[in-house]
Amino acid sequence: FSNLKITSIVIPSEVAEIGNLAFSGCNKLSSVVFKGSKVATIGTSAFSGCSNLTTISIANIGLKNIGEGAFSGCSKLSQIALPNDLNSIQKRTFENCGALTQIVLPNTLTTIGESAFASTGLTTIDIPVSVTNLEAYFVENCANLVDIIVRTNNIATFPRLVGYRGTLNSIQHIYVPTEKVETYKSQSTLRNFKDKVLSIEITWSYDETTHYHKCSLAVCEQKQDVENHIESEWIVDQTATQTESGTRYKECTICKKELARENYSLNKVYTL
Repeated sequence: FSNLKITSIVIPSEVAEIGNLAFSGCNKLSSVVFKGSKVATIGTSAFSGCSNLTTISIANIGLKNIGEGAFSGCSKLSQIALPNDLNSIQKRTFENCGALTQIVLPNTLTTIGESAFASTGLTTIDIPVSVTNLEAYFVENCANLVDIIVRTNNIATFPRLVGYRGTLNSIQHIYVPTEKVETYKSQSTLRNFKDKVLSIEITWSYDETTHYHKCSLAVCEQKQDVENHIESEWIVDQTATQTESGTRYKECTICKKELARENYSLNKVYTL
């Protein structure tokens, strides 16, 4: 189908893989529908140069791998939903997708290839804890990019952000795990960005029934490690005497939220 003037395509349920260059250069293509498909792989440059494609959902098709340059040059692509069990995004996958301003990366992702998001419209990119391979220039020439958030501890050397002619002038913050801050600042790959490297602080937060880890970043809305409160035994903060009542409370043993409080005496208990 490469370079044909088709405007829409329905991928039937029998298709397990979209091959290399399958729809490359189809610059009239505006609609791609996966009809009950179980597509595990989208091949190299499969949709590259589909400059009229604005949105595509690949979230529920069983996709594991996206090939090199699969959506490169899809200049109008503004929305794409990725599957929750995606393993890898290869080189140049979304390069030159200038209308793409946001993307959510799943917690199963292990590889982000070289120039994967180069020259996109992203303002923030949030790299999940599962990533073990983060390659160079992954956000090069992203003119609107303000924040890079890297949650993983598995990257020994921070990848080079820009090449000889590359730019990243809008970047304000590169958030990394606390224990990585000084290491990354000392690395030559971040020589021109070391003053942008800051710590992600993770603290316990809670609501009435659960507690969870929440990061300190204003741009972050993620909740991690969500669990129900674990109730402690009674903790006395004012001991009762023969003539005066005391007070005691129960708290969550993890996040320390107060779960119950009461007045008590040696003979009676009064719940507050």
